[in-house]
Amino acid sequence: MIVPRGQTLSIDVRTPVLRVLLIDGGTVLFDDNQNVSLHSDHILIVKGGLLQVRAVSYVRTYLCSCVRITPNTLEPVLQE
Repeated sequence: MIVPRGQTLSIDVRTPVLRVLLIDGGTVLFDDNQNVSLHSDHILIVKGGLLQVRAVSYVRTYLCSCVRITPNTLEPVLQE
């Protein structure tokens, strides 16, 4: 999946396993109102792209996680 400059992708579900998430100048945001997770083999952020888990001043009440997929495991990389 490619998120180009000028595009914002809001993650509001548990994603299917993505082979690659390329944030090519765009923005990926996590929904603050529910449990969400991003599952991807690789995440590449280039050209000023942004992967924003939460606002700095926001107190999260739901679980958010990024999961790296390996052949036999689901390995949490980030969990808030």
